Amino acid sequence: MNHKKWKNVLKNKVFLTTVLSCLILVTVAAAAMVYVNGRKNTNENPVADLNQTEEETSEEENKEAGVQEAEGETAATEDTSDDYGVGEGVLAENETEPAISAPEEPTAEETSPEEAAGEADSSNVTAVNLTFAEGSTMQWPIQGNVLMDFSMDHTVYYATLDQYKVSPAVLLQGEPGTLVLAPANAQVASVGEDEEIGTFVTLDLGNGYQAKLGNLTDVAVAEGQYVEAGTAIANLAEPTKYYTVEGPNLYFEVTSGETPVDPFLYLQ
Repeated sequence: MNHKKWKNVLKNKVFLTTVLSCLILVTVAAAAMVYVNGRKNTNENPVADLNQTEEETSEEENKEAGVQEAEGETAATEDTSDDYGVGEGVLAENETEPAISAPEEPTAEETSPEEAAGEADSSNVTAVNLTFAEGSTMQWPIQGNVLMDFSMDHTVYYATLDQYKVSPAVLLQGEPGTLVLAPANAQVASVGEDEEIGTFVTLDLGNGYQAKLGNLTDVAVAEGQYVEAGTAIANLAEPTKYYTVEGPNLYFEVTSGETPVDPFLYLQ
């Protein structure tokens, strides 16, 4: 090979080498840029990945908390079901069973007659003062004519019995069914039956004074009960066989201790 050809070959080799070198440099540069970009992306992505990981972790924790809360509610519902027989959760969804509540206190309507009477008596105790004494006054138990006057110092004639004897009470004329009123504040000492005066009520007026009302029916008070003056205690009855001639009347007796006293000394 002559010198000129060899020189051409060398020129061609140099050219090819230069071109190849350029290609290598371009390739290396491109690879370097890719590497640099990859590193940059790698440096940025961990933060995003970390945030995403934290968000996913938070979501998972929330889900776990929700599951635990749901399990707690289920347990509470099961406990309620064990205590009362029906779970509150079931009641809230279906609303087919009545809610279980504490027993209610008895209302006034549910109070027994005995309790109501006891309460009434208790309230009357503080409202009635038994202060009857000499010089006190009382009202008429009924309005009517005097059929027989009080008389303990001499005898009077009893028409039905056709005999004379003392009269420890006054007999006040009245129509059967007439309301008989308490003559003063009192406590009912007794309610009883007597052959002569029929059904009677004895009232304790206080300080040893008592009033006995006889020839009664439909008695509306009970022993131990407190009554105020003017309270209806009974109705006037038909006369007993001891007073058929005298006719219907109220037997009205007042005593101080065991001694009968004239009711007219106190009637106003």
